[in-house]
Amino acid sequence: SAPGDTLPLERSIVQWHAELAQSPTDPVVWNNLGVQLWRRGALDSARSCFRHGRELYVQDHLTRDDPVRQAAGSPFLYNLGICVLSGGADSLTTRIEEDAPCYVWLDSALQADYFSLRIKREYLQVIDSLGESGGATVVDLPSVFAPMGGELLFVDHCHPTARGHQIIARTLARQIAGDLGGGATSRSVRYP
Repeated sequence: SAPGDTLPLERSIVQWHAELAQSPTDPVVWNNLGVQLWRRGALDSARSCFRHGRELYVQDHLTRDDPVRQAAGSPFLYNLGICVLSGGADSLTTRIEEDAPCYVWLDSALQADYFSLRIKREYLQVIDSLGESGGATVVDLPSVFAPMGGELLFVDHCHPTARGHQIIARTLARQIAGDLGGGATSRSVRYP
């Protein structure tokens, strides 16, 4: 829900409800509303949003033979699993016994994430080759992110939070200013 992560929680929920009125069959809107409801503690409503978003996603995408589209459905499974695990039970043991399906959802999301990360490696190799050829300046963002929070700057394995985007913007602005002033030294860009 990166577009709403800079808004106060209640305002973000209002925003996603308004989006839902405009796009009632968009599974991403259902998912993002579910994330915000989960953050508020409205777990039943959040689970309902995740399930409905997943159903819409399945209707539209999983009947196709495109594994990338199938893997992209993993946020629904992950969010549903985390929502179930975080709700209501007094102890982790009780949650494990009562909510065993959530582990299947989390494992499915994990397997889809591995598929997505394999795609990402090929993407990074192409970016690295551009930097090595001398045709482009590439900024090593993982090195920039590491001391500033690393993985905490991402909403998933590749999409930065609002703070992550701010860090990227500042880093690129400094790099561009350095390139224009003749002081650029970085020739290797990687986007995590």
